[in-house]
Amino acid sequence: MDTDISVVFLTALTGAMRAVAVAEEERPAPLALLWPLTVRTGGVRTGGERGAVGNYLTMVRLRLPCAGPLPLRRLAALSRQLEAGRVERRMRTSRALMRRAPLPMSLGTLRLLMRPRHASLTGTYFPAALPQPALGEARLDGALGLGAPLPGQLCHLTLLRYRSECTLSVVHDTAFARGAELPELWLAALAELEAWSETLASDR
Repeated sequence: MDTDISVVFLTALTGAMRAVAVAEEERPAPLALLWPLTVRTGGVRTGGERGAVGNYLTMVRLRLPCAGPLPLRRLAALSRQLEAGRVERRMRTSRALMRRAPLPMSLGTLRLLMRPRHASLTGTYFPAALPQPALGEARLDGALGLGAPLPGQLCHLTLLRYRSECTLSVVHDTAFARGAELPELWLAALAELEAWSETLASDR
């Protein structure tokens, strides 16, 4: 299945949060998540912003379809939310707000979006396109990305891809009792998604 890594990451996260709800004897329900997006344009040499110093991030609010029992349907639902045209429209809207709206309006909109009651989780996928650094004869063969939950949020999950490997980190509030279980639950949900995908491929 040719699927974007970020969609697979979020699908497994959806399965993990569904498992948390089931373990807590709660009915799984859609869960809001903040998803950072860059609004940078092309390279600096061509008049764009890629590589320039500054904050060019915006947040979009996604809904994790935790109520869905089937992994492939959860995958399809998240793929629709992250469809390229839809994401591009959100980026253009954010750029217009940053450039043209009065500062109090743009800051107020950002603060409203990032309130914990609007999204209890933040998820980040970061592909680190960096050369392999070396310190003397030692070479870096792995990396870990760490995010911080916004005040009042349950947790921040980061999937960092460095070279050919991905590493998941979870930073959670101590009030989230099952936060420490998320890596294991995420791996289990990822394995379940892979099994369903292989079954679908073999049936074709």
